[in-house]
Amino acid sequence: MKRSLIAVLLLVALAMPAAVAGAQAPDPDVLAVAEADAALALKLHRQLGRRPGNLLFSPYSIASALAMAYAGAHGTTAEQMARVLGFTLDQARLHPAVAGLSRQMAAAASGPGQQLSIANALWLQKGSRLEPGFIALVNQNYGASLARVDFTRPAAAAAAINKWVDKHTDGMIPELVNSGDVEGAQLVLTNAIYFQGKWVKPFDKKNTRPQTFWLEPKKGKPVPTMHCTGRFDYGQDAVCQVLALPYRGRALEMVIILPRRRDGLAALEAGLNSAWLKAKLAAMTRQKVMVSLPRLKLKTAYRLSHALQALGMVDAFSSRRADFSGITGGRDFYIGQVVHKARLELEETGTRAAAATAVVMRSVAMAKPEPPKIFNADHPFVFLIRHRPSGAILFMGRVVEPG
Repeated sequence: MKRSLIAVLLLVALAMPAAVAGAQAPDPDVLAVAEADAALALKLHRQLGRRPGNLLFSPYSIASALAMAYAGAHGTTAEQMARVLGFTLDQARLHPAVAGLSRQMAAAASGPGQQLSIANALWLQKGSRLEPGFIALVNQNYGASLARVDFTRPAAAAAAINKWVDKHTDGMIPELVNSGDVEGAQLVLTNAIYFQGKWVKPFDKKNTRPQTFWLEPKKGKPVPTMHCTGRFDYGQDAVCQVLALPYRGRALEMVIILPRRRDGLAALEAGLNSAWLKAKLAAMTRQKVMVSLPRLKLKTAYRLSHALQALGMVDAFSSRRADFSGITGGRDFYIGQVVHKARLELEETGTRAAAATAVVMRSVAMAKPEPPKIFNADHPFVFLIRHRPSGAILFMGRVVEPG
């Protein structure tokens, strides 16, 4: 009889600032983890984007959470997870590299006006045991503490987990799991991150005013829109405009990809891949730009099991084929569901965001100045929040209708 294991992995918004000038470049293993994260972001964007409406998720949260489960995976289960998550390093190198990337991003967010909290925990059914090697690995590389709870009292167990999540996300994710999620569970793995980042150049609230946001080419609605003019990394071509808004420290930034056409989002997303994105980011140059950007409040929730299975992570969700024997020493766990929640608030001073993932496991020369470029985000666009030195994508989404 398979036992249930719920791995709740939550990660909260990293709208984090950037690295300090002169900071050491990420090592190759850290870059490999960051590249895997960016690739997963695009794959999930394509899968989740099939559903209409706004889109917001944290590939960093999802990857970090699944990386802890991956630490106990073997055989084809591990092989499939590695392919979907883009892991190219062996287990001995991967988890320290994940920890290294986390430390770099935390350092990037350590300046004035920033707040970053990263926490991990294991919630184990009383009377159950885990492999000592698994506990040591997640403790050493993820800082995960171990708490024992009674999942036969699911309401109380869920309340304990949600209280921890609420604390470590500054109240942005007050409830990650419910009693039904944890009923019969043996283990819950939680990862929580909260970040609040300030813009290098804030928008002046006096300039915020209603402006039409075009939901469709001929259908719009007035939304509060922020305005500023400054020098930003910017690029353009016949298809889209790309703008990077840095957070303090400049190692973290929000990148907005705005189609030229009001109805151009679908075509842009269809061509969105790693090579295309790298080329667009590399082509940006510092230019004077007049920016118009809607204030945003986004809140999303997803069940990711189908998306992950569609990408090739199949055995992990099979009660017959899953092999997570590195967690308990026996092949008694499989993933039943992956639940993801995310929130983002974008305003004149900066960004505040949160995300939660529940992995439910069962049994320029002087010249005449050019006029500023116009970047008017008055129609649907794609955005991402990334760690500039490594290229890791912390959050990704699209805005179809500002909330």
